[in-house]
Amino acid sequence: MKLNELILDYRRRMGISQREFARRSGLSHGTISILEKGYNAQTGNDNAPDMVTYKKVADGMGITLDKLFEQIDQREMVSLGSGMSDNDRLEALHQNPKLGLLFDRSRKMSEQDIDFMLQLANKILGENYGE
Repeated sequence: MKLNELILDYRRRMGISQREFARRSGLSHGTISILEKGYNAQTGNDNAPDMVTYKKVADGMGITLDKLFEQIDQREMVSLGSGMSDNDRLEALHQNPKLGLLFDRSRKMSEQDIDFMLQLANKILGENYGE
């Protein structure tokens, strides 16, 4: 199931509005609208929420982030978010089950590994978003 379908299905089952779900999740009504459409009507771009948004959606549904990712299509896009700090990006990488193979949480990453991963993430962002 796609994220937009999951949110819409949840709201319908719970009998709540977009505004109520926005309040419960800590997101704006506009963000919930964009998430449910699956794209941003103003930009025409497909929606690729960042990990913070996924976490807030999970919180709004009263489930864990892991449970949310179990329910959504594994091909859903996850943005590393250009407005995130390097530490937030790294934490998002650690928390993303799709990228779990890249990390072993039982060991500390060296500064060199962290720098490499951040450079790679920035390169990917630049290639995907023309930066």
